[in-house]
Amino acid sequence: MPTTLFESKSVGELVSERIGRASLFEKLGIDFCCNGNQLLPQACQQAGVELEEACSLIQQDDLSAQKSDDIDWTAVSPSDLIDHIVNVHHAYLREAFPQIERLLKKIVEVHGLRHPELQSMREIFSELKQELETHMMKEEQILFPIIKTLEQSLTSQTTPEPFHCGSVNNPIRMMEHEHDIAGEILRRLRKLSHQYQLPEDACTTYQLTFNQLSELETDLHLHIHKENNILFPAGAKMEQQLEQR
Repeated sequence: MPTTLFESKSVGELVSERIGRASLFEKLGIDFCCNGNQLLPQACQQAGVELEEACSLIQQDDLSAQKSDDIDWTAVSPSDLIDHIVNVHHAYLREAFPQIERLLKKIVEVHGLRHPELQSMREIFSELKQELETHMMKEEQILFPIIKTLEQSLTSQTTPEPFHCGSVNNPIRMMEHEHDIAGEILRRLRKLSHQYQLPEDACTTYQLTFNQLSELETDLHLHIHKENNILFPAGAKMEQQLEQR
């Protein structure tokens, strides 16, 4: 793909085309989830990355990637994508939250005097947990059923009953706003942890905690990308198609 084609696309589009690019963007510090609508030149400028270097790295990554391992989520039905998000990403968070909470409690007790930032991280993580637990419940009980209903109505050529929230765009906007909040909390955690760099006196539990926090951050970036840049636009498009019939 010529470099000019990379430049003309948003970073969300680029990751949607090949999900494997997400790992590269993570390394470059390019936000492809909450700010996935940014064109690559803007995203590179914000991340402090040379555009030419980023395009070259994307090309190299594409050439070396095992494309058979990538799933084109834009080709998956909205209902199947919802099931994937709930069964993979939501399930992962619900399992990871209590595990990381216990680990943070332990390293605060052992290392908190020498590393007071750990207590702040513990408090911020609790904020993230509360925010996302409520957020996932709203998605599963309100927005996701609406999107599935829209898809079923298009397939069966029927008209859905009016939704209590009005347009699907209303809960979508709310979920995107909450994604922005979660993204900001992740940035605060990363800053406090010095980019998850371990101090010299870090024990095995300390290392495990930082590894799990970094893993959660990576998974949440992919999770938000699939919603903001693929699922939510699909929901809005289906509603528009039903209105135009």
